[in-house]
Amino acid sequence: MKTIFISLLLLIRINSSILATTYYVSNSSGNDSNNGLSSSSPWKTLSKVSSYTFAPGDSILFKEGDLWKEASSLVFTESGTANTPIVISTYGQGNKPIISYNLSINGWNNSNNWIITSPNIWRMKYTPGTSPNRLWINGTETLAAPILADVGITNSQGSFQHWFYNAGDSMLYVYSIGNPAISYTSMEGNALYSLVLYNNSHLIVEGLDIRGGRWQTVYIGRASYITINNCNIGYGRTGVAITSDMNAFTSEHIIIENCNFDSGMNFYFGMASNGQNGSYRGSEDAIALYNAARNCTVRNNTFNGWGHTTVYCIALDPNKSGVYNNKIHNNYFNGSNISYGRPLGTDGVDGKCYNNEFFNNIMKDHTVRSQINGNNNWVHHNIFDGQTTSPARRYGTDGSGQAIELSIYDNDFVCYGNKIDNNLFVNTSEAAIVIRSYLVNHAYNNYIRNNIFYNTGYATANVPDTGIAIRIEDQSQVYNNFFQNNCVYNPNMPPNNAVKLYGTKMNISQFNTLNGSNGNVIQNNLQSNPLFVDYLNRDYHLTPNSPCVDAGITISGLVSDLDGNPIPIGNAPDIGPYEYNSTTSVRTENGVSSLNAVLFPNPFSVSAILEFSLPIINTKAVIYNIAGQEVKRIENISGKTLVIQRDHLPNGTYFLQLVKDNRTILSKKLIIVN
Repeated sequence: MKTIFISLLLLIRINSSILATTYYVSNSSGNDSNNGLSSSSPWKTLSKVSSYTFAPGDSILFKEGDLWKEASSLVFTESGTANTPIVISTYGQGNKPIISYNLSINGWNNSNNWIITSPNIWRMKYTPGTSPNRLWINGTETLAAPILADVGITNSQGSFQHWFYNAGDSMLYVYSIGNPAISYTSMEGNALYSLVLYNNSHLIVEGLDIRGGRWQTVYIGRASYITINNCNIGYGRTGVAITSDMNAFTSEHIIIENCNFDSGMNFYFGMASNGQNGSYRGSEDAIALYNAARNCTVRNNTFNGWGHTTVYCIALDPNKSGVYNNKIHNNYFNGSNISYGRPLGTDGVDGKCYNNEFFNNIMKDHTVRSQINGNNNWVHHNIFDGQTTSPARRYGTDGSGQAIELSIYDNDFVCYGNKIDNNLFVNTSEAAIVIRSYLVNHAYNNYIRNNIFYNTGYATANVPDTGIAIRIEDQSQVYNNFFQNNCVYNPNMPPNNAVKLYGTKMNISQFNTLNGSNGNVIQNNLQSNPLFVDYLNRDYHLTPNSPCVDAGITISGLVSDLDGNPIPIGNAPDIGPYEYNSTTSVRTENGVSSLNAVLFPNPFSVSAILEFSLPIINTKAVIYNIAGQEVKRIENISGKTLVIQRDHLPNGTYFLQLVKDNRTILSKKLIIVN
């Protein structure tokens, strides 16, 4: 009987595989009356795909180089299985197929719909009843004004403010020398969602360029075991939302990897002319894990230009299951081309936003501090490089140029048990870390350990606070926190301005003497030059004589550094994101010989040098993009150094392998920036 049952299971599995079908979709050569079963008879529209019911193991392939812009989201509600997922991918050759939900504004090209309200300012009733969010005129995106009075005015940062949506009367105001219906050739805005994955599981989405979305470009709700890989996502408000539904079902085991999240926003916002907040103008969060999302992974992605919080874990509803056990790692965040944006955020009511882990990320040039609250979230082995105050919004008297704020700014939020470990905070205009509470709840039992603070507080809004690395506010609300084995060094700044504790500025030696005050644990902090390999070229590895080597505290659960080296390498963990590796010989890992090497600078913009611990002979280097595609090869390398030229490669994360006799002897992550 058991043998018969097993045979039936095998037969079912074989039949499932045989019945799996591949469907083809092409906007340039398809027709919905086709059967869609071959590249010569593809379907045409997204609505056809959305209306069809797919089975486990099916593949839906979109033709590369094609563009879809329909008044219809691409919607999948079907599920695959663990062994036979539904795959949404591509076929053919060319650029990623574009699925865009940026559509023509209804009625914009009817001149009777426009009324002039002041010189060169025209008004039209916008029928969806909510903002178009972003507006493209003649194919070029234009900047929204923060207030109606700013339409047609160039702001303080040199950006022309072209339009405004008035939510009170659903009116769209647009700058135009003549009637917009006559002056312009096209006018497009964000529609609702581009891709919807709802109430399903075991789907793989790969190789698509997904754009638009007044709310989200990709909506994932009440879903599980979804993988989004090697996609471009952007040009909407939020890139991906992972959430529940009205019945509080959770989304879980979602993987987002090897994707390029480019908001497409390249405007410098500036404040409103009346001094009001000018922060939000089109792009918001790249990835939002909202109210009910757990065990999700966000890794090996690049993020560019997101206007609120790039990756945001937020749990506001006490009746939902919460946002927890999510891992965000090995990503590159760039905020240099936008006026208001932070890389990370956790917000939540008690017990609802917890155990989220951010590690091995590099965050470059942001204008708003990452806000970490909730409980028991962990930020470790990251580099926060270049943090300044937003020109579009200020926060009180101290600006927004901190790297991390552990704080409570909503009556229902909590901030306890969070850990900030082995990070590098470098070039922050305000204090790198601030702990405070604005409201009734308190910030306590948070951990600040093994971090390096370098050139922090270099241009504070409150000039007497220049050089502060850590600021701890109101002692009645902030207490019982841990400050252990950190290194502070702010060259050419007042040495007695390292820490500001409850309003008193002090150096690190004075800070250490206050161990136990107000319940705080303050131990073994240093005030010394960490001795980076090359600070000016952003190689923040430690040199052999660094005081940070073997100077850290052992932290349970930390096993590897930002380079993937084990912790510790020496007698004790090092301070900062990198362990100093003094080994100069070939070491063996998993039975495969591997070569030690130092890459500097990394990130780099033009070229980098790879310096080997031992000479190599007749070795080749292969560079792959985050999709695993080979993009560069260098043959016949010999010696102890290799110069890696950027050449044609765009910004992003890459992986380099050195191969000798068909064996990989070295793997390194490369990050290329402007």
